[in-house]
Amino acid sequence: MSACAEMVLRDAVTNNMSLVGILDYVNTFGFPTLLAKLGCLFVLERDEADPAQYQGEVTITLGERELGRSPVAADFQDQVTTRVVVNLQGLMLPEPGALRFRLDVDGRELGSWSIMVRQVEGAPAVAPA
Repeated sequence: MSACAEMVLRDAVTNNMSLVGILDYVNTFGFPTLLAKLGCLFVLERDEADPAQYQGEVTITLGERELGRSPVAADFQDQVTTRVVVNLQGLMLPEPGALRFRLDVDGRELGSWSIMVRQVEGAPAVAPA
């Protein structure tokens, strides 16, 4: 399972994860536009015979354009499932298109999430002074 949201939170007591403001699309009035905060959650599973630790990479693309990539570690700690959380503070989007977050390990995709970025007509509402 994979998902991206405005916030990915982990409860310190229960270790449960919460996604706040799941993002499947973003509407904006113009480009470039900034996503101020964004988090992605990747839930991974393994067979018991598989290694307990992996090094992977999260790649962010918008259409065919690569916006960034970052190494990530997955540590199952003798469990068959684990979670990888990637939090971003500020992602500049230069144009509309399909924004995709992909987690790869050894060249194999283990999870991904896509967000449609669209330009909408009109101007943002401005509160009277």
